[in-house]
Formats: sequence, structure tokens, C-alpha cells
Amino acid sequence: MTSISISNETKTTVVNDTVQFSIGLIADVQYASSQDGSDFKKTVVRRYTNSLTLLTRTVDAWLLQPDIQGYPINLIIQLGDLLDGRCHETNQDRDVCLQSVLTQFERLPVTVPRIDVIGNHELYNFKREQLNDPNGPLRTSRQNELLNAPSTWYSMVVAPNLRVVVLDAYEISTLNGKDNNGNNVSSTTAAFDYLSQHNPNEISKKGVDWTEGLNGKEKRMVPYNGMIGENQLNWLRQILIVSMQQNQRCIVVSHVSLQQGCCSESCVVWNYPEVVEVLHNPKGDDTTPVVACFYGHAHKGGYIEDIRGIHHVTMQSPLEAIGDEVAYGTLDMYANHFVLRGEGRVPCRYLKFTTVVKTQVPELVFDDSWMTETVKHPKDGYGEYGEEEAVVEKMRQEQEGKEEKESKDDVAETAVDNVHKIEKIEKEIVDLDELDE
Repeated sequence: MTSISISNETKTTVVNDTVQFSIGLIADVQYASSQDGSDFKKTVVRRYTNSLTLLTRTVDAWLLQPDIQGYPINLIIQLGDLLDGRCHETNQDRDVCLQSVLTQFERLPVTVPRIDVIGNHELYNFKREQLNDPNGPLRTSRQNELLNAPSTWYSMVVAPNLRVVVLDAYEISTLNGKDNNGNNVSSTTAAFDYLSQHNPNEISKKGVDWTEGLNGKEKRMVPYNGMIGENQLNWLRQILIVSMQQNQRCIVVSHVSLQQGCCSESCVVWNYPEVVEVLHNPKGDDTTPVVACFYGHAHKGGYIEDIRGIHHVTMQSPLEAIGDEVAYGTLDMYANHFVLRGEGRVPCRYLKFTTVVKTQVPELVFDDSWMTETVKHPKDGYGEYGEEEAVVEKMRQEQEGKEEKESKDDVAETAVDNVHKIEKIEKEIVDLDELDE
């Protein structure tokens, strides 16, 4: 039996199989002990302290899952940007903030492992060597079985038929820092060299419009994204082949999207075509074990099913949620599908396992205008740290006043719409399960 939640309504749908594994997903908490700020475009309020409150509520829900759903959470995947960059650069209280968020995760049973994915704000807060250390401040490095060494890209067989593949989208990045002599490390140099071939702007400077002259998919060629290097791509191909040999399905996680269409064009890894080629065809025989990929980075979230039938899900961020509106999901694995039980800002999704190659799927292109990632990077590199309180307060009042009015006007319509959404998902589950029999 599975419970599907949309907004504040819950319905229970009986399906013909049981949950085999359950994963908690959350992205871009970006906690900081700071007053509310905004995105660079001054269109969205970012509520830095409220995100910790919402993380607390998220963990509360995961702790109650055995009583409510009848089965426990088996794994937590934190998709990156756990702290905002201002914790280190402006407030100088990074370690205190880190302990505040980790205290919430530590309330979960010690038997529930947690995966921490590297995001750009991890690199704003910590040195690359700290994130590469398996005993570092976060769980961003684990033993890589094929490399026989700790790595920030690795995989875990979490159930007999399920492997989680963790990628480092910033293996090659302008954010990887300098060596002890003050020179860029090799991966930083490689990143600047690569970007300079694709972006004519002054990418080494902050406060510059990095996107000037860039159009469409070119917008991803900015310093707050990164690239997956050749060694990591070779490893990815190998581990997917191993998974196929062992009859395992794979989910892939990365802070930055690996596919256009599931978020803004500006929030995708630089070399996504090469990554997608490996995901789609690791052995060269048109088969793949990959069924779904999960990302953060683009706070508004998004989704696309690609031509290969792989589900690409970008998780919404709690940073921009209002009041007690949460933003997390729980991914339940069944025999032939996943159910993403989204809560608050995160929608529910039915993710069917498929091996069918589609011949015509229109590519979904998102409009950058609603994205909260900085299109023009602010001078300090992380947001509007020096934002005038009056400006933020005015934005907050306008946004909350507008949403309160919309809520009053549309509450009945929303309730009916939610019921229809629930019924639609229920019908899809029943129909697809009947096809599987």
C-alpha cells in the first residue's frame, strides 16, 4: 500500500506490490543564520533561517514514517547546498551553522545512511580537500569500489536490485581553489580554460554579467556550474555495465542537472551531452540500467522524461518556501516503478521503469526568467549579502500579500484540483500495475 500526498491532502491507494526500499530526498536547504534575503533578480525572497525549521519538520516526518506508512526510511540523499555560502564568507559561523543542520539529520537512526552531494555552496564554504576527505565535515567522499580509493564519485548497492550512483558535478570547476602557493589547482585551471572557449565574458571576475551574449543552452557555460571529467565518465560507464551484469537498476544523483529540460538551461553541467551518452548507452548496445536521476541547484525544480525513458527530477528548495510549507520528497521503490511522495513545494510523481527507446520526444525548454539561480553573478559571488533590509522587507510583504490574496481567491479551486491530481495518479498506478501483471 502506498500513500500519495498532494498539498495538504492525503489519499491511500492500494497497489499490487509492496515498497522494497524508501529514500528521503531534499535539496538546497542553504541554511544561514541570516535575515531573509533575495535572489539576484530581486524577485524571490530567500528565507535562510526558516529553511532550518523546515528541515526539522522534514526529519520529523521521516521519523514518523514507520507509524504512518508502515515501513521505515532506508536512506537519505541530501542533494547539495546544505549551507549558504554566506556562512563562511560573511557571517564567519560556518561550523556553528553546519552543526545546526547536522543535528537534525543525526536524529535519524544510525542505521539510516546519508549521502551528501557536492554543490557549489559546499565549495563556497569548504576547501576541495575537505570535501575529498572521507572523514571531512560532510559525507561527500566514500570508498569507490572500482577505484579502490575514497572518491567524491562512487556508488552504493542499497538493496539487492538497486544501486545509487553519486556524481561530482564539480570535478572540473572554477570553484576548486588554489594550492599552497596560491596557484589554481589543475581542475580549476582546466575549468577556466574550458569556459574561456565557450564564454566570451570575464569569467574570472565577480560582478560581471557572465551570460552576456549567451543564448539558449549556452547559458550553462557559467562558473556556478561545473563539468564531469573523463576519468569520472569512464568510471560511470564501467559501474553501469557492472550494474547490468548484476541485474541492478540505478538511480543517479548530482547537484547539477545532467539533462536539459528538467530545469533552467542555465543550471546544467557544461558537458551534459557526453554524460547523457553514457547514461543512455553504457555498453553500446542500446540498453541501460538507469531509471531515474535526481538533482538540486535550480530552486524551482522541474521534470522531464528523456528519449531513453529516464526520469530526470530536479527537487524544489525549502529556501524559498513560505511559512511552514515544506519541500522534500520520499522515493518509494516498487517492483516496476518508483513513487515520489512529494510534500509541500515538491509534487508527487509516478516514475515507471522502462527500457523502451522513444523515437520522438519533444525537448522541453524552460524559461530562465523564473529561475532563482543568479543569471548575472553578484559582486560577492553568492547572492545579495549586502541587501538593504527595507528592500527585502518590501519584497516579502508584496510576495506574501499577493500569495495570501491568491490563496483566498483560489482555495476552493485548488482543493478540487488537488483531488483531480490524486485521482489521476491513482488511475495511472492502477492502470500501469494492471499492465505489469
